[in-house]
Amino acid sequence: MEIEFTRWRLLLLISYFVGFAVLGGFDVPLDVPPRVLRSWSLLVLCFTVGAFLASVVDFWVGHLDRTNYRWFLIVLGLALMAFATLQLHVLHSAME
Repeated sequence: MEIEFTRWRLLLLISYFVGFAVLGGFDVPLDVPPRVLRSWSLLVLCFTVGAFLASVVDFWVGHLDRTNYRWFLIVLGLALMAFATLQLHVLHSAME
């Protein structure tokens, strides 16, 4: 695995975080039990890992005939981000 910071990948990473902030992902609720706060922070971490996987990480395999599994990391990152966003929405609606 290697991390490649190009202009377009950084723009994509920033757009993921801006979209997550617009959806209210970084808004930590006040006066919540520690269990809910731990769940909230784990889901934010899940989204952050997914955003990094989908935008800046490459995965090359092989020496002579190299193969890039970036498509797998993009799918995995998008799935992690979707899971975290949906779970945060469910957690937020359950607290209200």
